[in-house]
Amino acid sequence: MPTSLPALRVEIDKLDGNKYRSRAFDPAGGEICAHEFEFDPDLLIHIEAEDYLNKGIARDLADVLRGDIRPGEVDESLLVTHGRRLFGYLFGDGRELAAYLKFNPQARSNGLRITLALRPKAAALWSAPWEYLHDDEGFLAVSGRFTIARAAWGLRELDPAPAALPLRILVVVSSPKDLAELNIEQEIGVIQAALDDAIREDKVRLDFLKGATLDALQDVLAETDPHIIHYTGHGAYGRICPKCEALNHPLSQKCDKCNADLSQVPPSSFLALEDDEGKARLVGLEALKPFLQMEKKLLLVFLSGCQTARTDNRDAFAGVATGLLETRLEVAERVRQASELVSARRYLLVFDNFESLLNLPTPPAASGAV
Repeated sequence: MPTSLPALRVEIDKLDGNKYRSRAFDPAGGEICAHEFEFDPDLLIHIEAEDYLNKGIARDLADVLRGDIRPGEVDESLLVTHGRRLFGYLFGDGRELAAYLKFNPQARSNGLRITLALRPKAAALWSAPWEYLHDDEGFLAVSGRFTIARAAWGLRELDPAPAALPLRILVVVSSPKDLAELNIEQEIGVIQAALDDAIREDKVRLDFLKGATLDALQDVLAETDPHIIHYTGHGAYGRICPKCEALNHPLSQKCDKCNADLSQVPPSSFLALEDDEGKARLVGLEALKPFLQMEKKLLLVFLSGCQTARTDNRDAFAGVATGLLETRLEVAERVRQASELVSARRYLLVFDNFESLLNLPTPPAASGAV
């Protein structure tokens, strides 16, 4: 497997009304294709698709507290239809992309890193489920030949120095006792199995933080000085009431608990860390920034939690993951989906090739992208 995939950059800009333009460029900067399309997030076809894809994700903290998550059965035909529509937005009928792949055997055989670069006016497209891109032959992200990432316009490429061995990985495990139980032990087992040989050869050092309070996180960061942070736990998205600190639905105008005005409170995403009693404490970007900005050797933050990359359509940096991008940290974000497009098996494969993190100037996840 190659250590780094060539990058195909797709720039998306908003024109007038609901019209957008996409332009795809090869690694050398040559234009592959350009396409104009219309996108209205309020249309039923997009609302239905988004609702279906989110069936397995809690709508708010109350859903998490009750364990009220509705995974349901996956209707792949709906996913294919929506994936084809998204593919058409970027590449039209796909003939120009197919021609590029045909005459570039390395890209065809080894795969491509597709980076979607969205201008500020195109923020409404940030949360579109681009991971479901489908080219009539299959889902691009599942085929193993493509990786798909988003990049805010103007965010520079990161170029960290190669990490000295051993690569230090900190796994932060948050399992508040008042939230629905997650199968965290299985995820930890996958990580340990994937890195077992590397740990024995002293190429990787693996540390765990359980009982993830904000104070404990600060202490373990200072103690371990990690290159990689892997968070596994719950996430949430909504509006935090400035008076009672209750989490509300992202569209709520009044607090469900104290009836305070929320019209000027932007929705955001949060990590569900723990308080001193082991209960959930929602922690947002502003609380995490001071700790992470001090970690000079940090190369990668990996978020394994629902809704951690959700953003406000008016501000692509409103989420935890995207907000970390704005601080010039590199973020890989994995959201648990009912469709199981991201699986423990694929994650194991990622860590089977962890040497690429040691040898490359830039980690294999798309630089400055999520």
